[in-house]
Amino acid sequence: SSEHAAGDAKPGLDGRIQADFEALAQVNPQIVGWIHGPDTVISYPVVQGEDNSYYLDHLFSGEKNGSGCIFLDADCERDFSGSHSILYGHHMKNGSMFASLKNYQSQSYYEAHPYFQLLTPEGDWRVDVFSAYIADVGQEAWQLELAPEGYREGWIQDVMDRSLVQAPAAPRQGERILTLSTCSYEFANARFVVHGIIRPWDMANSAGQ
Repeated sequence: SSEHAAGDAKPGLDGRIQADFEALAQVNPQIVGWIHGPDTVISYPVVQGEDNSYYLDHLFSGEKNGSGCIFLDADCERDFSGSHSILYGHHMKNGSMFASLKNYQSQSYYEAHPYFQLLTPEGDWRVDVFSAYIADVGQEAWQLELAPEGYREGWIQDVMDRSLVQAPAAPRQGERILTLSTCSYEFANARFVVHGIIRPWDMANSAGQ
């Protein structure tokens, strides 16, 4: 069986995809969203478990499988309303799940894929990528509480300084951040992270859009 039922997310007229969250919730009530990278293999349901381990080896359907599922950090707000939300996914050898995040080491790839679409039951968001790099688990890439504002500004500057791509987008005060995180194999406990800004669709102002 496929990782998710075909037809649960389908293209709309403007290139955005649409998801049937009522149908998805009947399969798995822990559904919180859908992450879609236009012209990439990334187009998956997002769940939030009771912890950050269950969905490492369970599919969206609940079936036990090493591919796991894309999941939102258990400590994040399930509607992505917090200052920083984090999605985890495996780096699968077949290129599925979050394996393609590593392509953000390339400036030309970034310029061709400057944003993700984040669908939620509350509405659709555009996630403008502003930083991507190889991180060590000891770094602050996964810091959920980005307060006070002075700390947040320093955190943003730090992750932009680390970035392997040059992005015109930078988070403004009050804008929420979404981080996509997967395993990387350059050294022990390496991760590849992509940081993006959660923005309304009508703020289409990133590169090439």
